[in-house]
Amino acid sequence: MSIPDVCKMYKTDTQKGIESMARVEEMRGLFGINALTPPKVTPWYCKLFAHMVGGFSLLLWGGSFLCFFVYIVDDSADNLYLGIVLAAVVFLTGVFSW
Repeated sequence: MSIPDVCKMYKTDTQKGIESMARVEEMRGLFGINALTPPKVTPWYCKLFAHMVGGFSLLLWGGSFLCFFVYIVDDSADNLYLGIVLAAVVFLTGVFSW
């Protein structure tokens, strides 16, 4: 479209712009405000969860759960301690990297 056609379509002028505030409000109602929409933000709990279960952390969580399972079956305190330590290390590593 040519510039005069656009000016006629939106009832404006290239030198003066939109002359009345009523026309500005009318165009805002039709087209919305002249602003960029902010980007979508990932919630903090999703980021924390992603750090807790990413890559090698899943293997450590699995090892921790296996230690707890063996503790239930065998009643060995060493497996309980190892499971707690593994879970604590993975949790703290995830929190620090978050």
